[in-house]
This record gives sequence, structure tokens and C-alpha cells, in this order.
Amino acid sequence: MIHAVSPKGGKLNPEGAGAYVSCWINFPLYEGALELAKYYVRAEGWSVHAVDSHTWISGPECASRGTVRYYRKALKEGAALVFHHYSRAEA
Repeated sequence: MIHAVSPKGGKLNPEGAGAYVSCWINFPLYEGALELAKYYVRAEGWSVHAVDSHTWISGPECASRGTVRYYRKALKEGAALVFHHYSRAEA
């Protein structure tokens, strides 16, 4: 889970608030997966504020019921990012 921010007035986030990004990365090494997650968040136009948590998922049985689809997408495509936006009032 990466806490990301967008500059105020930016096209992604006119209010300048942020998002928590669930990053599902298919990579064999933890450090590489973390770097890829940060890269993909930045490629979407966001700045990485902090890495809030991380979990190594070794199979679909380790993912919670509502997130198995992201695990499978990452297996197939290499990555799946889920942005959970919040407004400045919520910050």
C-alpha cells in the first residue's frame, strides 16, 4: 500500500489531495517489486509520499476474497494498481 499525492491543481487531482494505492506486482524479489510499484505510481503522475504497508502474497489462497482478481491480473499482466482516492477534506 503506497500513500501517493498529486500536486494541487494537477489534472489527476484538482483538489491536490491524495490516494492510497494497492500495488499488486508480479516480481520474484521483494525489493524489485517495491521499486516497480513506486515506478508505476509515478508513471501515473503521482508522487510517492510513503510506503504504508507491504505483504508478500504467494498464491491466490493468501489474498483476501475481494482482491484475488488483482492477484490474477498481476500474474497475467505483471502489475495491477488500485487507486483509492481521498479529498483534501478527508486528509
